Amino acid sequence: MDSLILCKFLRGVFADFYTEASDMLRKVTGWDVTAGELRETARRIVAAKREVNLLAGWTRRGGYAAGTFLIRRSRAILPLR
Repeated sequence: MDSLILCKFLRGVFADFYTEASDMLRKVTGWDVTAGELRETARRIVAAKREVNLLAGWTRRGGYAAGTFLIRRSRAILPLR
C-alpha cells in the first residue's frame, strides 16, 4: 500500500487487493499492470527494504546494536575509510 501511496486506513476494504490496486493503477497511470505483477513488485520492495535494514545493522530482535546507529548507517550509505 505504501508504494502505491494509498492510505493505510484502507486495509481490509478491498475484496481482492492486488486485482483492484492494479485496476486503479491502470486507470490513474495508463500502465498495463496485472495483479500478479503488482504482487511480485510488492514482494521485491519488501525484500529490498529488509536488505537495506540488515546492511544498516538492524536485527530481528528489534533495532540497532547499541551505539552503532550513526556509524553503521553512514557506512551503509557511504563507506568510511
